[in-house]
Amino acid sequence: MLRKLRGIESRVVLGASFLAFLVAFFPPTGLKTASDSDDLTLTIAVGQQIFIQDSSIDNLDFGTLIESTTGNLDQSDDLCVFSNVKSGTGNQTKAFKLTLTTAETATFQLEESGGSGTVAYSVEWIDEIGGAFGDGGNSAVTYNTAVDDQAATTIGQCRGSGGTDNSKLFVRIIEASYEALDSGTYDGTITAVVAQATGT
Repeated sequence: MLRKLRGIESRVVLGASFLAFLVAFFPPTGLKTASDSDDLTLTIAVGQQIFIQDSSIDNLDFGTLIESTTGNLDQSDDLCVFSNVKSGTGNQTKAFKLTLTTAETATFQLEESGGSGTVAYSVEWIDEIGGAFGDGGNSAVTYNTAVDDQAATTIGQCRGSGGTDNSKLFVRIIEASYEALDSGTYDGTITAVVAQATGT
């Protein structure tokens, strides 16, 4: 009996960002001569923004299960979350919150391709790299519920820009969730939304 858990595809939705462009023109008063001049003021405002670096996202493949497969199945992905806020810029902060949903159903589960079978999984998150599922410092992620007060790095300090990843996503499928599955392929998609932390 072969069952292939094709895994989880990660997508990113950016949150808490805006870009405003203001052109202010002050019309002259009175008569003008050829030597008169007026000022044109240009203003651009860039809001605090939080991003997940696209190139740090990897799909998770749990492989093909056979009858001798036992125990929990764990996968993880190191990510880089960064902010456009410079360190030490007034009261601005690089803190963020993370919310995870799926493209399939309102719960964390893989779905059978062309069938009705499902495989439940659990998700944990930590704003550092290293460790494993179940470690004490991890945050258990509830579907569509924000994990708040996470720490991002400064803009440009991710992988490929002289920096490193700074967060980790853990996914676990327990044995009871897959031991009685029909043969087939099961997959799903996690959507990660990052935004400024609550109160920032």
